[in-house]
Amino acid sequence: MSESESGTPDPSASPGETNHKNNVPIVGIGASAGGLDALRRLLQNLHTNSGMGLVIVQHLDPMHESALAEILSRNCTLPVTQIEHDSAVDADHVYVIPPNASLSIADGRLSLATLGGTRVHPNVIDEFFISLAHDRGERAACVILSGTGSDGTLGLRAVKENGGLTVAQADAEYDGMMRSAVATGLVDFMLRPEEIPASLVAYFQEAWRAPDETDWSKPGPRPRASWSKSRRCCGRGPDMISATTRNVRSSAACAAACTCCRSTTSMRSSRACAAMPAKSVCCFRTC
Repeated sequence: MSESESGTPDPSASPGETNHKNNVPIVGIGASAGGLDALRRLLQNLHTNSGMGLVIVQHLDPMHESALAEILSRNCTLPVTQIEHDSAVDADHVYVIPPNASLSIADGRLSLATLGGTRVHPNVIDEFFISLAHDRGERAACVILSGTGSDGTLGLRAVKENGGLTVAQADAEYDGMMRSAVATGLVDFMLRPEEIPASLVAYFQEAWRAPDETDWSKPGPRPRASWSKSRRCCGRGPDMISATTRNVRSSAACAAACTCCRSTTSMRSSRACAAMPAKSVCCFRTC
């Protein structure tokens, strides 16, 4: 009998898999100044049946009502709603934080807490990302969009340490949050907002494909069955380093070397490497 049927956690489950009632991948998106344009561009390229739930944590004025959910719904084919306390996260839905609230997630349900009306933004993005990392583990992803300051950096670290995917906006209008995240060395991909949805879908589809479903006849990177135990690329070599980046890929981990086309200091996991679409960040080439 499964966990959902019996209510008893499966002792064989991976960390981050025993404390929620379903396996919907959840993507946390953090944004501040300049984030509205980035959110619109991202959601315009988000298609139905992605299988993901998206939670947007935007720095908002706590003294005013927010129309962010309504504005974003005009650019998205998925339902976009403002979060209510103790609401479940469903696949193919977008959830937006209300003003004057902090947000966390446990057992797949969103919880709100009042901030007290301060005009100083607390680390609401960090708080949600950290709870997301603990609740979803490897089924979590976080995205840092345009914004000043460093909110989101600690949460991004937590997502990576729990096996999730980390993304930062490559062309952020305000790049303080992005630069702070990249400085950790834990950002998997730097992408334009238009590129992010396809990369998230590719990542989660590849990450949770059964090992016997892999098509070994196709050229390109090949994920390892024990990828969660080997998150970092383990090989270094001049043939795997482009002129514009210090990032490296491991042919031992991926069964292929790929050359990075964008500047980043991050190390990629073999599964993340395998999931990247060609001509996005990585140009795959077979060993």
